[in-house]
Amino acid sequence: MKTVLRILILISALLVAEIPVAAQSAADLTRQGVVAYQAGDLVTAIAKLREAQKLSPNDSNIRLYLGLMLYQQDPQNLEAQELLESVADRVSENSEVQIKLLDSYLATGNKAKTDRQLSRLQPLVDRDEALGFQVIYLLIRYGRSDDAREHIGKLGARIAPGTDAGPQAETGRKDSRLGELYFVRGILAASENRKEDALKNLQLADRHEFPPRDSHHMVMLADSLYRIEEFRLAWQAYEEYLKHNPSDVEARMRLGLSHYSLGVLEAAQAAFEQVRAADPLFPQVHYYLGEVFFLKNDLDGAEKSLQQELRNDPKCGPCMAKLARVFYQKGDNEQAEEYLGRARQLSPDWPETHLVSGLLANRKGRYEEAIKELEKVVEQLPDFPTGHLQLSIAYARAGQAEKSRQHRETYNRLLEAQRHSVASGIRDERKPR
Repeated sequence: MKTVLRILILISALLVAEIPVAAQSAADLTRQGVVAYQAGDLVTAIAKLREAQKLSPNDSNIRLYLGLMLYQQDPQNLEAQELLESVADRVSENSEVQIKLLDSYLATGNKAKTDRQLSRLQPLVDRDEALGFQVIYLLIRYGRSDDAREHIGKLGARIAPGTDAGPQAETGRKDSRLGELYFVRGILAASENRKEDALKNLQLADRHEFPPRDSHHMVMLADSLYRIEEFRLAWQAYEEYLKHNPSDVEARMRLGLSHYSLGVLEAAQAAFEQVRAADPLFPQVHYYLGEVFFLKNDLDGAEKSLQQELRNDPKCGPCMAKLARVFYQKGDNEQAEEYLGRARQLSPDWPETHLVSGLLANRKGRYEEAIKELEKVVEQLPDFPTGHLQLSIAYARAGQAEKSRQHRETYNRLLEAQRHSVASGIRDERKPR
């Protein structure tokens, strides 16, 4: 009897030892998923929670955790939406879940669900100004300007009535809430290309020391300044933001674009090379490196970078057009025509496609064709010196002296503006072409 009892005890022990391996519970799998998530392994975390959901499909916690992780992986994930919707009423007071649902609806362009979610959020927003600002940032980000304006008005009425004209900004009293109110007004104006209003409100926000220099709002400021083509201010804002967030590749790319837009080529090249080192597949980084090399008259470097961009994106029409121009500059008309043909197929209305078409027509004595193509360039890019210069040449060769003179004068005026930029402290390194 004792022997049988010992065997039973042993079998029971073996069974207990085998249970976690053979059949884990939903709770065990959920814990493992959370541990994997905390360790930064999102893929494993999602896989564990999917297993847990199979065992307990109606467990609201599992549905919540899985929905949040799928959302983190992709805000447009419709399964994430469905899972979060299934628990939304249970966590109606959880602002984090509710704001993520709003983001997901906006990201997927579901207006009806967005409107319902804004209504659901209103009681929380009424009690939480920070949440109100989060809603506004999302509305601006996704282009819901009228809704953003309405929410800014409501929040402004609570924080500081009558600040549209900015009277309280002159009192000398620093108020971060008031500063953020001006800030959202500024970035909304920038999103609508209302440059004067944007700068006015962003300056008022700055007087209240908003945004803090180490906050994520700095990149919003930089993006807004870039959007309204205040490239020097955008450059400063991106640099400040990157001091605290050096691994943000998108912000570094836009810093490079700010330098590039000002003709500060060495700094632009350095930024683009840092982006390339961090992510060789980052969209357009090789293209813009090619642009920089071209402007520095390094045609071989430009060709190499543009070919790399084409390996990443074989349908890059602007790359084809730029390569056509590189070979035009090298005097290789045959290669220039080959790439131009591809550019016309992929990006027929791209300004550089028209430019190279005009350049080649000019070189081959087809002046009327050159004029037609180059007129399109200056129509699309009225402040592009090269377009006016080449159009002036085409008109002169076609015997139209007055039109040639007009475009030559425009070219000279634009070059003078570049020299003025240098005098103002911007080192424009672009070479006229």
